[in-house]
Amino acid sequence: MTIPITCYPISLPKSDTFFLSIIHPTQSTFLHWAFHSSAPLYTPSLFWKTPTLITDDLESDPVEALSRHMPQVVHDYTFGKGNAASIKNAKETCHNINKGQELTVYVLGTEQDTLIERLVTCIPCRIYKMPQTDFFGNVDKDKFPSDRLAALCGANQCYGSPSLVLDVAATWSYVACDTQGDFIGGGISPGIDIRVKELQTLTGEEFHDAIQRANNNALSLFAKNTHDATVVSLLNELLSSMRHVIAEYRNHVGNEKVVVTGVTSEILARLLQNKLLESNTSGMSVEVICTDHLAHFGIAEVLGRNRCDRKEKLEVKKNNQNEVTPAKVDKKRKRTKPKTKIAVRRQLQQNSNEPAESLDQSWSNKNKNKNSGDKIFKSTAQCTSPTGSQFSTDPIKDPRYYLGKRIGKEFGEEIFFGKIVSYDDELWHVEYDDGDEEDYDINDLKKYQKTYKKHRNNDPAIKESP
Repeated sequence: MTIPITCYPISLPKSDTFFLSIIHPTQSTFLHWAFHSSAPLYTPSLFWKTPTLITDDLESDPVEALSRHMPQVVHDYTFGKGNAASIKNAKETCHNINKGQELTVYVLGTEQDTLIERLVTCIPCRIYKMPQTDFFGNVDKDKFPSDRLAALCGANQCYGSPSLVLDVAATWSYVACDTQGDFIGGGISPGIDIRVKELQTLTGEEFHDAIQRANNNALSLFAKNTHDATVVSLLNELLSSMRHVIAEYRNHVGNEKVVVTGVTSEILARLLQNKLLESNTSGMSVEVICTDHLAHFGIAEVLGRNRCDRKEKLEVKKNNQNEVTPAKVDKKRKRTKPKTKIAVRRQLQQNSNEPAESLDQSWSNKNKNKNSGDKIFKSTAQCTSPTGSQFSTDPIKDPRYYLGKRIGKEFGEEIFFGKIVSYDDELWHVEYDDGDEEDYDINDLKKYQKTYKKHRNNDPAIKESP
């Protein structure tokens, strides 16, 4: 059996239901999972990863195997709180609690497709494979890894186009889109993980331990011993490659931001900021955004786009007599940004009904008892930095501080004015003077407050006040 390709709107998640996305990054030995909220935003709210599947995982009891691959809150959503993993409990939970809506699962196509399908279809579910063309219409099918396209799509949605996304994990890769949001291209270099393992064998030091030393005291490019020489050589190769890619990218789109993601995102960011290697040579000025889980946000963007496209077409048809400007259509949809890492930790709350917000979890089957189905998780809390950057220390004010204040948002040559009316779950709700509404996080809120200050004299509310 082959996983069906998405076909919208049929493939959209059912209303008021959570869903899963599963990604196998290029050459990675892990599957990356996310648990998404319901419409209209489809925001991923819980992240974890598991080792890639092997046939032995599914030989005994696929339902129990599926449960072992889930955090507790996802298990409770699927099988019912406090229930054992069984097909019966999955069906009863689907019928009685989830309003008869089966669990929906989206997969980015990999050689793991068959095993993933066997794993999740042991319970009532809908499973779909997202092709490359879901993310960018100008990409030929199967011509570029879908996980990289999804990450670029997520960066494009969260931070705007143009975007350049750099990632060093199992591979060193980069992808870019232009000012229109169209795919430019990218590159992939295999073997970074092999180089890191060789470094550990040669020096006897974990790569991240070496990076921590460089964080405390930048390493000289002209090392005094073989140990440091091996480390700085690898870092310098990465830095040189990134700077060359950034220079070529700027030839296409100008002096624009760079988004770094993946398990080594902090390393890339600090390299670009000349904080790991000593250098008296002035480098290029780069706006670096350090984030993670972009591919899952790219999946949410595709689903939200197709939902909104269908909704807007119905609205246009219904209100055919009213003029719909491109600015207003563009302003209908807003999604929260991915959480940016800072040094704060907390433990996973296993007894919660709702997914803990933005937990990054690493799954381990070490010392696992196959009969008991025990799960072992490591969790890291993640919070959004006020400026969207890993390295910001700007404090966040009391959320109520912003209520009642005015904002302005530019669309082309037109400014839309609105008022901040409420706050909930790290989002401020804005009602525009023309009747539209949007939700903003702290980054966008400050951005549009600056826009308002710039155009305050054009605000009709100010002109009309006595």
